[in-house]
Amino acid sequence: MNKHVIIDSLVAIDELDTLQELARTADGCIVEIGSYKGSSTITLAKGSLEGKNSVVYSIDNFKGNTEFEEYRKDFYSTFLYNVIYTGSSGAVFPIVMDSVEASKLFQCNVGLIFIDGNHSYKGVKGDYNAWFPKISVNGIIAIHDTLPRDDFDGPFRLKDELLKDNKVKFIEQVNSMAIFKKVKE
Repeated sequence: MNKHVIIDSLVAIDELDTLQELARTADGCIVEIGSYKGSSTITLAKGSLEGKNSVVYSIDNFKGNTEFEEYRKDFYSTFLYNVIYTGSSGAVFPIVMDSVEASKLFQCNVGLIFIDGNHSYKGVKGDYNAWFPKISVNGIIAIHDTLPRDDFDGPFRLKDELLKDNKVKFIEQVNSMAIFKKVKE
């Protein structure tokens, strides 16, 4: 039986299972870049509440995705409804702004970051570069949609770069989600 609340999601069940486990064991706060309707947010919150009760900061401009026509609308009210309906609101702190701008205001040591925002190379690389200094050594970086695709290649290109980067260590690939651990500043 599916242990996840069924919400329109672009994240696969095996990826949600992995995010829940990562959130359960995260040392430090949890940051999610790109929330859509909240399925991954709720999963991260559930894992956090089962583990160390880390706050889940869900960062999105909630203006929709300009890269794809079908996602060009505001999802914030749907996101909030889903977070409240599932009882996750006590663990979730939504931040409605661009993630790079949010990183400039952030003070928490990040134990887990899930990057699933802008899928252009410039967008995903900008998110990664802005947040990398905030991630604790041994913190986890999960990047969604890292398999090759015709409609966007940003996450795939970033994953390819990180596989050659000595500041992170590749942990595993779960479906389209690549997981790395920060090993040095």
